[in-house]
Amino acid sequence: MRLLKSKYQNIPPELRSLPHWVNFKNGKKIPLNPQNLENAQSDNPATWDSFEKAAVNCRNGIGLGFVFTENDPFTGTDLDKCIDPLTGKIETWALRIINTIGSYTEISPSGTGVHIITKSKLPPGSRKVGRIECYDAGRFFTFTGDILNEN
Repeated sequence: MRLLKSKYQNIPPELRSLPHWVNFKNGKKIPLNPQNLENAQSDNPATWDSFEKAAVNCRNGIGLGFVFTENDPFTGTDLDKCIDPLTGKIETWALRIINTIGSYTEISPSGTGVHIITKSKLPPGSRKVGRIECYDAGRFFTFTGDILNEN
């Protein structure tokens, strides 16, 4: 697992302004409460905090996460295992999705996937098809701030 980079300033200000932030341990997708680093719940706002509070905890294998809710305008799209870890090349199917959506896109903590954040809401139905997952409520996404198109 690659180390998380401190590029959190790249995360869009609209996201950073919401008190939907949690932490997580590198290598585990379990949300942690930024106030005490105990388990958080994606359906309990009392276990989330501000971007600033969660970002302060990001060291020694602790990363940053955002909880999507029905009350925010955001959707996260997760494209799993689409980046070759040796070459950094992105698979064609993923590039098509990234280019079609054309929104904030960052490399996931594993270095082999991407997360795309859009202002949208999903229709009812399945949230996972193959290596693609989309969520707009009840889940959290890990964040790196490692923008895909960064120079």
